[in-house]
Order: sequence, then structure tokens, then C-alpha cells
Amino acid sequence: MLVGRHAGLLVSAETLSFSDNLYDAGMNSLASVTLLLSLEESFNVFFPDTMLNQETFQNLGSICNAISNLRRDTL
Repeated sequence: MLVGRHAGLLVSAETLSFSDNLYDAGMNSLASVTLLLSLEESFNVFFPDTMLNQETFQNLGSICNAISNLRRDTL
């Protein structure tokens, strides 16, 4: 799981629900950038400046929604 490898969490990513706050689980701003880059590469998407905020990367659900919206926009 990308989040488990790149978010710098203090807990196992597999134990998180889609609504658990990744920042509360240990992710910091540097780790969020690392996660962002791995998501862009893995899903062949580009996060525009308007999506570069804590809300987009707050939890697994918000990340999935963002990627879904980005992929839909590229079709």
C-alpha cells in the first residue's frame, strides 16, 4: 500500500479506516509530499495547486476521491 510506504505513519496503514486522519496517525508535511509524488507516479495523475492542501490528504477516503476525480477529468 502506497500510504503505508510513503506517509511516515506511526501505525500500520492496514489498521486505518477510510476516515482516520493520516496526520493524527503520524504523517507530516514532508511525508505528504512524498506520498503525493508516489500517487502521481502510480496513478498517472497530476495534483493541481488547488488540491495541494491538508484536506486532500487528510485520510484514505479523501485521497481516493481526489484520485478518482483526477482520473475522471483526464478521460
